Amino acid sequence: MLGIKQFVVAALFYLALAACEGTGHASPPHAIPTSICMVLSHPTDWNNKIVSVSASYYDDGIHGAVLADDHCANGVLQMTFLSRSTAQAGLNAAFPDDSLGTFDHATNGTWVGRFRSDYGKFHETFLEVRAITNLTVVPIDFSASDASPIHTTVDEIVNHPKQFDHKTVVLRSEYMSDGMHGSMVFDCNPNNDERGIRIRSTTGAKGQDTLDQALQQGYRGTIDKTIRAEWTGRLSWIPSTVSGIYEIQIIEVRNLTLSKHPNAVPCKDKANFPPSQ
Repeated sequence: MLGIKQFVVAALFYLALAACEGTGHASPPHAIPTSICMVLSHPTDWNNKIVSVSASYYDDGIHGAVLADDHCANGVLQMTFLSRSTAQAGLNAAFPDDSLGTFDHATNGTWVGRFRSDYGKFHETFLEVRAITNLTVVPIDFSASDASPIHTTVDEIVNHPKQFDHKTVVLRSEYMSDGMHGSMVFDCNPNNDERGIRIRSTTGAKGQDTLDQALQQGYRGTIDKTIRAEWTGRLSWIPSTVSGIYEIQIIEVRNLTLSKHPNAVPCKDKANFPPSQ
């Protein structure tokens, strides 16, 4: 009888040892403090390890959530939640019911989870979050302006988005819309490249009636017209592993000008259509 028990114990021991060897590197039972920058700079070294990283959280509700670290140029990491984890419910509970998520809240915390590198047939890289500590969720009032709005340009915001995130900005640029699928503040940079920032809403903005009157002239949207104005609004930027997502909530519209033309005008020809009013 004793021999059978010894055989069973030995068999279980070797099965467990084989399983560990088959998975490569077993993760430690506790989280390893590190950073997103460090993990992404050496992803294979951190693969399948449980890590703890301090980062900002962003989610536009469409493209998936990401964590961002400002200490390196490409410190953006996709994230998901461990199945049946209570962490996601705790995060959702931190936002009010009428919240716009991270558009109108600055969210930071320490995120604990298993790092996956080159995962699955799509070779994905992400953090599978199982716990959150030190969570802070600070509301941003997008209905009001900062005491000192930042005068800037569309091109400057697109090139340096982080420094304008959740700030009130003032910029003079063009308004572009197809009349159906949304609108953006838009401009041509010195190289005649088109740069734009999606307008989340103009509802309630001071001077909105002037914009509405300009849009009612001619065709729907701006296919047959160029509208330029000085726009004041709160900016929100969501980093991405591909490209950033920019949105602005317009607070005020000033010094609007309108020029009519038969067709849409590319950047290189804008100078040929000065404002008519």
